[in-house]
Amino acid sequence: MSKKEDILNAALTCFAEQGISATTTKQIANAAAVSEALIFKHFTSKQNLIDAIMVLAKKRAEVVINEWEKSEHPKLIIKSILREAVGIDYHDFKLLLFLNQFKDWDFLYSWNFTLEFNEKILKVFHQIGVTDPKQERTLFWMHLYGIVLYKKHFDIHDNIALYEQLTSKYQV
Repeated sequence: MSKKEDILNAALTCFAEQGISATTTKQIANAAAVSEALIFKHFTSKQNLIDAIMVLAKKRAEVVINEWEKSEHPKLIIKSILREAVGIDYHDFKLLLFLNQFKDWDFLYSWNFTLEFNEKILKVFHQIGVTDPKQERTLFWMHLYGIVLYKKHFDIHDNIALYEQLTSKYQV
């Protein structure tokens, strides 16, 4: 791993655990075992470091969403999304904690795939015949967000019960 990647990983961990505003570049440098000057050499500012992590988050989300979109059957799409949320790895979990700090999620909607994916989920709920697909989509996102919060507060790695409850709810 390069020093630049070490800095990004350390920054992501610090931001996820302490919050963006509470994290200093000095703390990031200590966590990455590099000098603070090296952070500024690679990123020039804390904001540029934050932006670099946003790019990582976007790339990871695109990979995950492309995997979901490979499935044509609506129930398999739901099952795949649930499996991904329940089985989220530590790095992706840190990315979610990082993203959760932004109160204004408009930047997510500037990513084309976000709108397309939201529409695909709506179509899935239309296809499986739920009464109110828009409301179900909202509830679905709340379930996924709840899984993330549950993991954050209880440090639960085995979420089989949650997965089984949600797959039962959606009959997938």
